[in-house]
Amino acid sequence: MKKVMNEHGVDIGRINYQENGNWSVFKPEGSHLAIHLYGRAKSAKIQKYGDALNFPHPKTGFYDKNKPLTEEDIDGIKNEIENLLQQAKYINFNYLPLRDW
Repeated sequence: MKKVMNEHGVDIGRINYQENGNWSVFKPEGSHLAIHLYGRAKSAKIQKYGDALNFPHPKTGFYDKNKPLTEEDIDGIKNEIENLLQQAKYINFNYLPLRDW
C-alpha cells in the first residue's frame, strides 16, 4: 500500500492497522471481523500525520468528502502483494490468491 500509493501521488509515511467491526454490532446478523488499513499521508490536512486517528459515526458527515481508492490503486496494491508473496520468506505460506478475496 505504501509503495503503490506513493507512486500514485499520496505521500504515505505509515500504515495503521485496526479491527473495526463495531458499527455492525447492532445489525441483526451481528458484528463481523473488519481489518482496516489506514495509510497515513504526511501532508494530510484532516487526520494529520502523527495524530491519533478519530472515527466519528458515519452519520456525522465526517467522511462525506473522503475519496475511495481507485481501481488503479487497488490493482496496484494487489499486484504488489502478489509480488511480495513470491519472495523466499513468504513462498512456503498458504495464502489465498488475491482474486479470491
